[in-house]
Amino acid sequence: MDYPGEKLLIKMWESLVDKGVGSLLKPWQMRREGETLRECQRKDKLMIAKTEEDIEKLKDGKLIIDSNYNLLPVTSGATILNDDNCIDLSRLVKQSIIDEIPKVISQKVNVSKAILHAEEVLMDDHDEPSADPIDLDWLNQWAEYVGNISSEQLQFLWGKILAGEVKSPGKYSRRTLSFIKDLSQKEAELIAKIAPFVTQNYIVKNVGSTKTNISIDNLLSLEAMGILNASSSGIGGVSMVFSSDRPDKYEKALVYGNTLLIINASDAAKKLELPVYSITSLGTEVIGIGNFSINEEHLLNIEKFIISKGFEVKTTKQFYYNSDGAIVARNLTNITI
Repeated sequence: MDYPGEKLLIKMWESLVDKGVGSLLKPWQMRREGETLRECQRKDKLMIAKTEEDIEKLKDGKLIIDSNYNLLPVTSGATILNDDNCIDLSRLVKQSIIDEIPKVISQKVNVSKAILHAEEVLMDDHDEPSADPIDLDWLNQWAEYVGNISSEQLQFLWGKILAGEVKSPGKYSRRTLSFIKDLSQKEAELIAKIAPFVTQNYIVKNVGSTKTNISIDNLLSLEAMGILNASSSGIGGVSMVFSSDRPDKYEKALVYGNTLLIINASDAAKKLELPVYSITSLGTEVIGIGNFSINEEHLLNIEKFIISKGFEVKTTKQFYYNSDGAIVARNLTNITI
């Protein structure tokens, strides 16, 4: 194996070729076995840049398309697709084809850029790919949406979504794709505002002095967007009760961003109750796409709140999930107040 994410990349490219997505990159994909990944990526980017340059020349009238669909400079004297020598198509249809060509190529370029971003995300990933295939309808919907996105920042976001779906097919629903496509800047900023306070699929509230600056209007907007569960967006929120994962004593693992909390108590019947705003499955998927730094002060206040209820808390940033889905942790630190 030449690089950590090789198996994931193989799965991604097999899925794309099989489903007919990313056709602009397929000739290069066939050459990847004989070249380094970095060299292939460099050639991909050069090819895409040249294609974008040709698109602009088509739009500016510096290039034309001849009757064999070849690109030629306007000085070549070629028989172009919309002249009178082409008698098998009406002038309107011929002109429509010419008008659509730059648009179609631009869409393929946008998809190709997002695919390259996905490749960069996966290439250093040590995880094993899932045996489950990527859904064809999901992939087609992804490509349709990405085709209309020219922003490099958004192309990276959609590339990250593809990478996540390659790793775990079904991770992002088609509803989530549709939601992100229609997301406004204001809505995105509101989601980013709450993201540093999200623990798994909820926001712990009213702990310590941390100010989340999440107003009632914000909560109602998040509910209307489908990010918060309706029952939890009121002033009181809801309570979430956590039972022990073990029968002999209380032990519960909670993940907060890149930090693992192991909560312990001697009494297995003891229950941890936290006041929360509940995040929907859509909200969990959307927030999981972004790279948000956790609010460390809020995390510390959660730890102190849990300790005040008679529990012991240990934390670590060194943990991973094994093949059975169980958490394996190292270098746990006791939290005291």
